[in-house]
Formats: sequence, C-alpha cells, structure tokens
Amino acid sequence: MSGNDFSPKKTEKLTGLKLEEKIEIGDLVLKGKLKNTLAVTGSATLSADSKQDNCSDYSLIEFIKLLSKNIDTLKSYGVQNFDLVLGIFYEDQCNLSFSPCLINLLNQTGLVLNVSCYQVGK
Repeated sequence: MSGNDFSPKKTEKLTGLKLEEKIEIGDLVLKGKLKNTLAVTGSATLSADSKQDNCSDYSLIEFIKLLSKNIDTLKSYGVQNFDLVLGIFYEDQCNLSFSPCLINLLNQTGLVLNVSCYQVGK
C-alpha cells in the first residue's frame, strides 16, 4: 500500500496493524527502481502468515477480510493504492483454483489479485 500522504508508522500505531517494509515520505529508498532516492510517497506491506502448510483459500479469505475491514481507515490515513499479491512457490507443476467465496469477496472489495508463480529447486 502507498500514498502521497501515507505514514506507515503513524498508521501502524493508530490501527494496531503490523506493517512491514515501511518507507516514510523522505526516507532513503534502499532497493528497487527508486534505489538511492528519497521516497516521495509513504509505503508499507501488510502480510498474511506464510506457512507452507497454510495454503488454502481460507487463509487468503481471512487476510482479505482483515484488509477490507480496514480499507476506509487506511484510506483516511493517506493510502491511495492497494496491491494484493499472492506468491506461489512450486516444484513440479503450478495449478491454481479459487473458491467462489474468494472470487465473490474480491468482487465485493474491488481489490485486484495479482498472482506470481516461482519455481523452486527440488
């Protein structure tokens, strides 16, 4: 999540959400295409638990519910952009399926789900 007036530290303090990779406006960016420049937007990551045995729709649904419950608050704290990214790590084959419940929830929230698949060695 990011925004021109977004302060991750303030948002974390006021909401109790655990944000990661916090960059405040004016901070030195340490990685990515803007590396070694000063941040013109605030940004942070809100991550779900990423346990390997926990890869069901249920986990993703609960995470989206948490995010959607806080969207209005996050917007009021300056968040303008939400990027919902699901990383899939696989060995031999990558098959995805999403339950109707998950699809409906995404539709209700208006969030876009980006899926990236990464092959890992055996």
